[in-house]
Amino acid sequence: MGALTLVVHDDTSWSTNANMAAWNIIRTRVVSDLQTALSTLRSDGTDVTINIYCGYGEVDNQTMGSGDIGQSMYFVDTETYANIRTTLSGFTGLNTLQTSAFNPSTNLPATDPFGWSETILIASALTKALGFWTGSATDGYCGFSSSASFDITSVDGSTCTGGYSLYGVMMHEFTEVLGREMNTGANTTFYIADIFTYSASGTRNNAASGTRYLSSDGGATSIVSMNNNTNGDTGDNLGSTPYASAFNAFGSTGFAPSTSSSVPLKPIDWLYMTIIGWGLTGPGLGYAGLSSSGGPGATVAVKSSGIPMMGG
Repeated sequence: MGALTLVVHDDTSWSTNANMAAWNIIRTRVVSDLQTALSTLRSDGTDVTINIYCGYGEVDNQTMGSGDIGQSMYFVDTETYANIRTTLSGFTGLNTLQTSAFNPSTNLPATDPFGWSETILIASALTKALGFWTGSATDGYCGFSSSASFDITSVDGSTCTGGYSLYGVMMHEFTEVLGREMNTGANTTFYIADIFTYSASGTRNNAASGTRYLSSDGGATSIVSMNNNTNGDTGDNLGSTPYASAFNAFGSTGFAPSTSSSVPLKPIDWLYMTIIGWGLTGPGLGYAGLSSSGGPGATVAVKSSGIPMMGG
């Protein structure tokens, strides 16, 4: 397994934030939590470095979407289903969920499960983690609203006294750059997570309609229901009880995304990150089933996504 290093860079807009010092403290905590928790599954132990630029009121020097409290843009590469299947099923030292999800005899059949004739999109950060690419260029951009009210008193997101949790919004956007996304067939394109969405046991659903949930065991067990509202990202959680998390499709004021200082995200959030191919290394993740025993392509497009406001 290799280590994850997140390098954050500031757009010129970042210094215009009057609360920049407090924002930087929270951003440092988000980066630290992700670096502590996540690793690569690569047997060669290669470390990966991910570069993310942060903007205040803009993303990649472009005006953020109207009503968005956070927004990400990231580069994507393409890969065939066959290569993705070979890579995921070939990893060792997997946690319980990954052992099931990456089983080539069940959840990763030899034949493309949807008959996709297109290649699958992968965020450049995830291509590094999976070993498809070794580049050092910028992986993505994250923008955060300059007009929304954010709670900047809770560094670890365990409380939220008012406004939107800045910790939660940053965690939401950073993990999208790390590959937490679906495309549900839009423009006949898909992401790795689309492989693991179901409407019932044994029935896959990669369309943004009807019942759609993430599952590691062929649809028998739902990890979390996915958002189908076109005003939000289809790769985000639906957000209904008991699945409230930082990965919800719509931001809610007063919502604390983590359960304590030792558990920086809800258990379902870590489940999501592992099913797309990240390893877990950090302690105190809040879900015993996630313990791990094991301790190339050219950029072709940019994907943009954001968190709309909800609840004020």
